Amino acid sequence: MDEYLKIFCELLGVENIDKITADNLIEKKASRNLLTHNNMKVNSKYIKSAGKNRRSDKVGTVLIINISYLEDTINTIIEVLNKILVNITTKYKAYTRKKLLIDVWNFLFDSPMLKFDDYWTIDSKTSYISFNSEKAESYISNLSSYETTMLSIWMQQFSQTLASDFLEPRRTRMWISMEDEVAFFATVVKKYPNLFQKV
Repeated sequence: MDEYLKIFCELLGVENIDKITADNLIEKKASRNLLTHNNMKVNSKYIKSAGKNRRSDKVGTVLIINISYLEDTINTIIEVLNKILVNITTKYKAYTRKKLLIDVWNFLFDSPMLKFDDYWTIDSKTSYISFNSEKAESYISNLSSYETTMLSIWMQQFSQTLASDFLEPRRTRMWISMEDEVAFFATVVKKYPNLFQKV
């Protein structure tokens, strides 16, 4: 169990559960296995797997699960889950929808005429993104064909008509000439299908 917790926390990139809580959970897991497979009679497997909090070292001893033990088990599980939640929240609180949108935008566009805040506004409460037409219109006519094409692809994630309302189709280029960028963007949309939507 200790190894499972370690691997789980490593996969999430968060701190492992403290030793006291982990030891308590390890014994609960061993007792659960004993209940399922050996009618609560202590065997060598329990002694080996229950850790330092094991309730008996004597093979054949029948362990008891009473209300107090059940309550402690429930509290231990809740404590473990809460600690994992705190660790995850602390670790990933900066990885917001807004950050992802801006990071994708900055990867695709590096022109001073394509600053994210000049084209989009994000609601601070809902993270819903909307097109800032008033600001964007002053830049759109000066964009290159590549920039116009990528901006068109981006706009199409919000509305089928947004791109045609603000961009001139004749100023776009063939996608084959920007295969890597289009592939990257397609990967983002596939991985985060609601990224551009109001959810």
